[in-house]
Amino acid sequence: MDEQQVQALINQALDTFKTSIMTDVNKANSGLAKSIESTLKKSLENIQPKAEEPTEEKPASLSLKALEKQIQDLTTQLSEKDKAAFESEKSATISQLIAGSETVNKSALQKLFTVEFGASLKKEDNQWFLEKGDTVTPIKDLFNSYLQSDEGKSFVPASPTQGSGTKESKTITATDTKAKPSSMGEAIAQSFI
Repeated sequence: MDEQQVQALINQALDTFKTSIMTDVNKANSGLAKSIESTLKKSLENIQPKAEEPTEEKPASLSLKALEKQIQDLTTQLSEKDKAAFESEKSATISQLIAGSETVNKSALQKLFTVEFGASLKKEDNQWFLEKGDTVTPIKDLFNSYLQSDEGKSFVPASPTQGSGTKESKTITATDTKAKPSSMGEAIAQSFI
């Protein structure tokens, strides 16, 4: 389920909740209105009729506005929490990926990788990926290709045989094939040869 589907589901739940609250408020207001109407009729029979003051309905409309504001605030808080949870999960996924790799300076690598690709990463069915146009790249493949790039190579430790990228093989020292002289005289004679 992607972020848009989650947002749509949350909006649908909030709309259902709002509708049920509005129904309850309207029922309560209609009962209140009937009660006030009957009380006013009884009072008016004893007293001369006065102009009806609409102050009775203002508290009900104010409470309705307050409820709408509370729903809006809750929606905002919920969306902020969802964003924070998504960012936290994305950061944890990148951290696990880097921790499992044989790289150096892991904290700098995480910051750089997050800056480079963090905003474009998406999640679907517990799978993180980068979607660029029609191309979808899983996060592991993206990370491995990043380590092959010029920027990423600086986080890969040097190979013991290739050092910082040379193509030479490790040299093996050859043993001296000359026979070692057994006496001092032979050593002097070989030095002239």
